[in-house]
Amino acid sequence: MKILKWGLIGYGEAAKKLFIDLSVRKNSIIECIASKSQYDFLSKKYPDINIFNSYENLIKNLYIC
Repeated sequence: MKILKWGLIGYGEAAKKLFIDLSVRKNSIIECIASKSQYDFLSKKYPDINIFNSYENLIKNLYIC
């Protein structure tokens, strides 16, 4: 089974629901999240996920995700 790696741009209500859905799937991994307003919260809550404080930084660092 191929593993799909995901990155989320923004962390609003829709992204939160997508995050939960992807988290329970065996073939999906959330690699990175970009959020301007929730950077500190996400960095502390998910230390194993690459968290970016701007959408541009996530896009520039796609090779990490």
